[in-house]
Order: sequence, then structure tokens, then C-alpha cells
Amino acid sequence: MPYYKLYRFANQLDRFLIVLGIVASMGTGVMQPLSLVVFGDMIDAFAPGANLIDSIHLACAQMAVLGAISFCCGTLQVALFTFTGTRQTSRMRSKYFTAILRQEMAWYDAGATGELTARITGYVRQAYET
Repeated sequence: MPYYKLYRFANQLDRFLIVLGIVASMGTGVMQPLSLVVFGDMIDAFAPGANLIDSIHLACAQMAVLGAISFCCGTLQVALFTFTGTRQTSRMRSKYFTAILRQEMAWYDAGATGELTARITGYVRQAYET
């Protein structure tokens, strides 16, 4: 299945939330290099002539802020992607069920007992995990 077809059940709100989730994931990804910069500044504080205690306090405060931002961005990213995935899966199930109800009566006789529900669940779960 082509990548762009994965989002054919997304509406405008879902697309907006996906973009917001991508921005949040970029924020989470940027925190690692920034924490390395702060850690480098903390290592530089051990150089002779530097004010060690003040530099360490500043670096600890910066690390705490970076950790809080990383936590918020990571939580937002997971929540938004899960929320939009659930909304799209629900829409998929509804349309799939509507399409099944439009079938001729003979179509239902061709399958085994429970096959229809197993297929619906399998297809939607596969789309949700993708």
C-alpha cells in the first residue's frame, strides 16, 4: 500500500493533529543534541579559573528545563498519533461495515462462520499498526 493512501481516512482535524505530532516529535528529537551542548558546558566548568558551583547549578537548571520540554513533547507526540490513529481506525471500521452491508445476500453465504468479523478486525488492526 502506498504511503499516501494510509491517510485517506483522515479529515482536516486529523491532518492538523498529525502535523502537530510531527512538530512535537521534532521537538523531542532536538532535545538530545541540546542536552549534549549543556553537558559540554558543564564539563567546561571544571576548567581552572571557572566558577564551578554556579556553572553546575546553571547546567542542572538547563537540564531540568530540557527534560521537562522533552517529556511534554514526547507525551504530546504519542497522544496525538494515538488519537488520530484511533479516529481513522474508527472511520475505517464504519466505512468497511457500511460496504459489507451493501453486499448481496449470497455474498454472506460464501464465507465461513465468523470469517467476516475476523476479517474486519484483522484489516483494521493491520491498518492501525501501520
